Amino acid sequence: MKLSDIIVASYVEGFSGVNIYCTDTNVDDVSSDFENMFEEAWNTAMDDVEKDYDAVCVGKQEEIGNPASVKKEGAQIVATFEPLSLMLNEGARADNDYGPNALKDTLKNLKEKYPDISYEGLIAYEYSDQHGGDVVNEEISSEKTDLSSKTYGFVGDILASVFNDEFFAEEFWEKMEWQLEDADEDDFKEIMSNFIA
Repeated sequence: MKLSDIIVASYVEGFSGVNIYCTDTNVDDVSSDFENMFEEAWNTAMDDVEKDYDAVCVGKQEEIGNPASVKKEGAQIVATFEPLSLMLNEGARADNDYGPNALKDTLKNLKEKYPDISYEGLIAYEYSDQHGGDVVNEEISSEKTDLSSKTYGFVGDILASVFNDEFFAEEFWEKMEWQLEDADEDDFKEIMSNFIA
């Protein structure tokens, strides 16, 4: 299930993550390959975005590294991500194609290498630059299934970490309150369905 844009925009680190379902025998290999393949795809994305915009990519310039955190839970891999936007010209411009596509391409290539795995997840974060800002919010899956009622454990973990940190919790609720000033009944219903799920 996609999160409400209002919820996504209320936490600066976003809610992006993916569950990769493996077998007991290949989870270590899949995890290692995913990390290496995404690292390579992320570096390529930074090179490509610089060529496309003829501008300096902040992540590359500051050697920030890729935004993935990966852990194994039995035969499942859970990868979470900082926002996948690539910032250019000292943050003046944000690109939201190259970063998300690096993740999607990595997952497709991983599935080709390991046909017995499957994955599902969410790319959800807010971005802003000198041209404005918006929310990136989409679900990704290796299967053609309806994800509208699917919930993700990593979203619950992210929310728990937000609410357990006084600073982030206060900032989250302040941003929610600010955005709810213009919300309609459908927005409230969507937010409630996210928290109930």
